[in-house]
Amino acid sequence: LCWWRDRSERRRTRSSDRPRPPAGRRPFRPPGVEWQHPTGPPTDPRPSLGAGADSGRPCAIHERRLWLTDLDAAIGDGDHGINLDRGFSAVLGDLETGAIPTDGVAELMTSAGRRLLGLVGGASGALYGRALMTAGTRLAERAGDEEIGRRTLVEIALAGAIDGITALGRAVPGDKTMLDALSPALVALRATRPGA
Repeated sequence: LCWWRDRSERRRTRSSDRPRPPAGRRPFRPPGVEWQHPTGPPTDPRPSLGAGADSGRPCAIHERRLWLTDLDAAIGDGDHGINLDRGFSAVLGDLETGAIPTDGVAELMTSAGRRLLGLVGGASGALYGRALMTAGTRLAERAGDEEIGRRTLVEIALAGAIDGITALGRAVPGDKTMLDALSPALVALRATRPGA
């Protein structure tokens, strides 16, 4: 009971009031992962979203996995970047082998979401997986509509992802979650002209 009370008390304190780990202490690193000081994200302004056959560049999440993990280690368990890297690397591998269908974007998003949901641990796997699966489901519902443009498809997918995250996590904009980035993006997209 004392353990639970102490844990509950720590949750109520602001992150700035929490004690910092001792100087020189490093977050957990799996074997084979080298330590890099968290000075910030890589400075490349043009990160790729996936490994292309001709580009030879790793995906942006892979490039930033240690930085994301260090951010998570400050207030969490320090595995966010590593878990996302493992999940999205598996999705990229499945795309290369044909295990994920690429015939339609709706099926692609749903399959990628299922893969993340089954592979990435913690809340991030559930949230990213559910976001992609819900977006894919919404796009599949509109698959027969010939008059939908790309902008509208992105709007449908983004709204579906937000709904999936909200239904799972019960978060709202302002709770300092990924919705604080996704919701304004949807508002900005809806404010643009359809032809833009």
